[in-house]
Amino acid sequence: MSSITFQSFGTLATFRVAFPLMLVALSSNMMLFFGRMVLAKYDVSVMNAAASTVLVCNIFQVAGLSITAMAEIFVGQNNGAENFKQAPNAVWQMILFSCALLFVFVPIAVWGGEFFIASKFQALGLGYFQITMLGGFLVPLLGALASFFVGTGKTTPLIISAIIANITNAYLNITLVFGVDGLISPLGANGAAIATVVALGIQVLFLFFVFTSHSNDAIFKTRRPTFDKKQMLECLRVGLPNAFSRMIEIAGWATIVAYLSTIDESYVTVQTLCHSLIIMFIFAVEGLSKGITAIVSNAIGQGAYWAINTVVKSAGNILIAILVALWFVLWYAPEATILKVMNQAQFVDPELIRHVTLAFKGLWVYFAFNGLSLIIWGVLTAGGDTKFIMWSNTLSTWMFAVIPTYVWVSSFPATPAVPYQYIAPVYGFLGFVIVAIRFYSQSWLKLNLNKAAL
Repeated sequence: MSSITFQSFGTLATFRVAFPLMLVALSSNMMLFFGRMVLAKYDVSVMNAAASTVLVCNIFQVAGLSITAMAEIFVGQNNGAENFKQAPNAVWQMILFSCALLFVFVPIAVWGGEFFIASKFQALGLGYFQITMLGGFLVPLLGALASFFVGTGKTTPLIISAIIANITNAYLNITLVFGVDGLISPLGANGAAIATVVALGIQVLFLFFVFTSHSNDAIFKTRRPTFDKKQMLECLRVGLPNAFSRMIEIAGWATIVAYLSTIDESYVTVQTLCHSLIIMFIFAVEGLSKGITAIVSNAIGQGAYWAINTVVKSAGNILIAILVALWFVLWYAPEATILKVMNQAQFVDPELIRHVTLAFKGLWVYFAFNGLSLIIWGVLTAGGDTKFIMWSNTLSTWMFAVIPTYVWVSSFPATPAVPYQYIAPVYGFLGFVIVAIRFYSQSWLKLNLNKAAL
């Protein structure tokens, strides 16, 4: 495997690296989005319960994923420096770490539901929570395996596995949520959870077999699982701040949903719709951010620091194209988007449609600033500057999103659109300003396996 080269590296070259990762991110988000869409057709109350519950599950899943995905930094830098035999070491440590998380996820699944799920959603959401948490370790395990393919640029297996997983998820969602006459009783939210866990399991098995294939073993020696304490601790050192950051961020949004659920269901419905579209469309900027991490990691490994600014500018050009496409969905034709996502019969209230339409416009502005932040996050992550990401993201989420939402809705005249129409855009802008200052300070290179000076 030859490492990424940076001569004449521009927008098209950046897109070639990022596009497969966008597809992979689309696949992961599509599974969640499709499940919500099916549940919306089944029953809006069930969808709201599942949406609230999955936020709690995501706190633990994404925390694990945020740690294991950091293996891509070590894979990328070793790949860039052509230390191919060292590349899989971090991956194996994160595979072992993911399996060890079973001792965390299983007890939470069995006993944690009554503590983590709002009482309003206990009846409809408890089974969904338990099933999702029992399979929760698959998410970080998927991240560990994917880090090898991201760091080496061998993204085709990721795309194939994503397609297989989404087809499986779609078929099982429809079959299990609604049931089959005479064969399977409708399982509702539980069916959606089972579908996602099974699809993730198939995706993990596929990637594991490719990771340990003869062709990869011949170059990278991927069939040599070992416990490397030093590498494990280094992965945790880089990954734990990232995990804490994502946990606090998701906990913040879960807190918002829990609070809004005490006011009126229309608030939860607007929030759920906006969050569902974030899940659906954030794939583009998340994949772009992953691509930036892969490219910059390889650049650091090669000592090609001059290419980093070029890559960031190229990513900005790609983001503009993404935002133009998203404008049609969220700004130009929001009502059509609403009716596509939800059961039309349940959206006859023109006032609710008006609130969602206003929220969508604010959501587009949030997407723009969040996309810029994620581009810079990709660079900071490649440089191992995850502690700064942790503190900036934690403070931004609670200071600029959670607390303002509570204060506005509880103390001033508010509508269901307020959290996304006004608060989310300001939150996105201030978060971007913070990470941009860090990037231009050039003090973000914390991890360099070659120890070259920046």
